Amino acid sequence: MKNHMPAFFHYLSYEKRVSPNTITAYRQDLTQFFEQHTDLTGDTISQFVTELTQQGYKNASVTRKTSSLKTFTTFLYREKYISTHPIALLTRPKREKRLPTTLNSYEINELLHTAADHTKTPLRDIALVEILYGCGLRITECLNIKLTDINHHQQTLLVTGKGQKQRRLPIGTKAHEALVSYIKKERPLLEKTNTTDFLFITRSGKRLSRQNSFSRIKALAKQASLTKKMSPHTLRHTYATHLLDGNATLLEVQALLGHSNITTTQLYTKVSTKRLKERYYQAHPRAVA
Repeated sequence: MKNHMPAFFHYLSYEKRVSPNTITAYRQDLTQFFEQHTDLTGDTISQFVTELTQQGYKNASVTRKTSSLKTFTTFLYREKYISTHPIALLTRPKREKRLPTTLNSYEINELLHTAADHTKTPLRDIALVEILYGCGLRITECLNIKLTDINHHQQTLLVTGKGQKQRRLPIGTKAHEALVSYIKKERPLLEKTNTTDFLFITRSGKRLSRQNSFSRIKALAKQASLTKKMSPHTLRHTYATHLLDGNATLLEVQALLGHSNITTTQLYTKVSTKRLKERYYQAHPRAVA
């Protein structure tokens, strides 16, 4: 079965059009499995799940790795490389439903003030935070933005999401002002001799990487003394929650986030309800005895 992995990754890339990051995750999961097991059967998969649990992996990680194995075996079964589906009857661990971390308006402002005062590329970092929060982008979507994707006249942004699906998003005034300032004043200095159409670039003129952007956001949060667990996706979570708090409908938020399934978006209603409950106990004089 291990010998069929190249065909599987080709299928993911060219037929399913799965993102390179997802393919990397599949590759890591399958490699980890075959480092410990020579054959892929129901018994070895169950044993693998037990081993992961004993090693301290959280349910979410075990579920993801099991899902990778299921996708691989489904491919093998469909292509008739195997005659039975070894994972069909396997019960996966129940995934923990944890509410996503979000920031409040004060914390967003602290992040922006820190970007302005404590970085060597303040205009780029401000624009990065403003776009991630102001448009609710996935980090890959954000880093793939090209200068030609921005319509300054209409203040809209063409975004290419999962499965190469495109959506056009409004850019808020603050985010657009940050973009214009970065593009006109700082980006030409960063571009130097390297010419690229990508919006967000490094000090050497190359496209900003995922690793660099994660490090930048975490560093800003630390400098701003924010104690919450931070990543670029935290700003996407915050975007969705603040829209629902501002009375945007679930369908509207689904369209803006680019979710194919509304059940994914529904998670944010739980965050919004939690915030509403917190506000009630803070504000109502008879809420707490």
